[in-house]
Amino acid sequence: MPMQQERSMLLRSLGQETSVAYGGAQALSVAVEFRPDIVLLDIGMPGVDSCEVARRLRNLENRPAFRIIAITGWGQEPDRRTAKEAGSTCTW
Repeated sequence: MPMQQERSMLLRSLGQETSVAYGGAQALSVAVEFRPDIVLLDIGMPGVDSCEVARRLRNLENRPAFRIIAITGWGQEPDRRTAKEAGSTCTW
């Protein structure tokens, strides 16, 4: 099972409503339609890179006040810094 589905199942078990995207372009369209409170972005996602997705999300017109959390297995300080500069609230 993909990690996105596992995270979604965990959050749903805690009573949260979720929507899953499998790449940067899809994440942008899902965010516009779903209007999330929190966006979990995998730093290594395919397609449009997560930092670019974070920048575009921050520039959406009439966007809800959501938090962006960059998720990474890399964990290097330059990756965390780049995610923060792109608009991520934090990294995990």
